[in-house]
Amino acid sequence: MNKAALLFLMIVIISMASCTSLKQRLSIKKCTFKLADVNIGTVSLSDMTMGLRVAIVNPNDIEVIMDRMDLDLYIGDVKTVNIVFNGVTIPPRQTKTVNAMLTIPYKIMGMSAAGIAGRSGDIQYRLSGTVSMSTLLGVVRFPVTISKN
Repeated sequence: MNKAALLFLMIVIISMASCTSLKQRLSIKKCTFKLADVNIGTVSLSDMTMGLRVAIVNPNDIEVIMDRMDLDLYIGDVKTVNIVFNGVTIPPRQTKTVNAMLTIPYKIMGMSAAGIAGRSGDIQYRLSGTVSMSTLLGVVRFPVTISKN
């Protein structure tokens, strides 16, 4: 096989692999994101800890690769903390859950935080941010919002 044919073959193989990788990353658009669980851990005079679980449902026939997810947690209408989830692969037609432990200082939320942390019942919250995928053309971001009213 001459050098030109070998080079052409290598370009074809790399292009096919790149297309598959791009398809796996762009398929994230069809995924759904749900807040699976929130657990209030400890409550102190200065902050509270929370366990947070986000479920990512992949309805696609192919594996989906998410390189990064950046979410801001809003309690009520107050932005509290930023949460970063890195590198997760979701198998076809399955759900993958990502976890985070958060510490939220009351000074971020204002004086109403003590009331929010100490009361039982429903608390309004929203996770809002982006899912990022690295491609040959650069980073592609899609908006994600998860809320409970």
